[in-house]
Amino acid sequence: MSFIVVIFLFISACFHISWNYLTKESAKDCKSWLIIALILAFITSPFLFFYREHIPYLIKHWPLILVSGFFEAIQVWAFVVAYRNGDLSFVYPLKNAIPIFLTAIYSIILGEGSNITGFAYIGFFLIILGCLIIPVTNVKDIKLSNYINKPFLYTCLAALGTSVYSYIDSYVAKSVVAADPSIGKIGVALLYLPFLYCSIAIMLIPFLFIDKITFKVDFRNVKINWKTIFLISIFTCAAYTLILFSYNYATNVSYVVAFRQIGMPMSFIVGAVFLKEKIYFGKTLGIIIILAGLVLTAIF
Repeated sequence: MSFIVVIFLFISACFHISWNYLTKESAKDCKSWLIIALILAFITSPFLFFYREHIPYLIKHWPLILVSGFFEAIQVWAFVVAYRNGDLSFVYPLKNAIPIFLTAIYSIILGEGSNITGFAYIGFFLIILGCLIIPVTNVKDIKLSNYINKPFLYTCLAALGTSVYSYIDSYVAKSVVAADPSIGKIGVALLYLPFLYCSIAIMLIPFLFIDKITFKVDFRNVKINWKTIFLISIFTCAAYTLILFSYNYATNVSYVVAFRQIGMPMSFIVGAVFLKEKIYFGKTLGIIIILAGLVLTAIF
């Protein structure tokens, strides 16, 4: 994996953990995230003007953009529910670990696994292993009940959404560049964003009703923290723009999905320092194993 991809992903992870922290604190509802998606669509809308001559090449992929938005909406709703019921240092690592395995599987099934090295596969495995150890509070506490609970199950659902939209976004970005090389790798990332955020906003609407019916959320009483909403919008936009850049510089999307998990150790620190979450055996050992996996992924 190239040095520029490592830099992009490290900076992206800083933004990513920042908006997750703010979500955990002040934006644990779909109404806030619908507003965030609309703000992001507005913020990125000027790119439609700057790259207007390239829009037809992207529009050809509108069904995939809608599908990506649907799975992004699933991810948003699921991690919002998970954050209502679990710690940042529990939900965040698991939400970002499972897509590594799933995306690698997609690559192999679609015949794109040949450029994934053996060491990278070991790195993927270590990252997943580390995240599975995180819920274990001590050596004698390895039991199924640590995983069959609301935070874990909804985190798994969020991870499924992440893995699907990651692969779709990578495919669309590379397809547009292949059909229209003049747009460039950065251009396609910027042009893609307003379409994606509009798709997410549309797809989030049904989840408002699901939240209302399933979790009895009364959105009339949900107070919007506008300062937090705008900060999350900026951090989210910056984080995913860098991810889209990375898709075009990496040899395989699995490398991007794996190394962007550098945010996992960050979540451990943020959770302990700012949210006063407990530090225990599983979290500490899991983070060490994850770091080993990240090193293997980055180098090989």
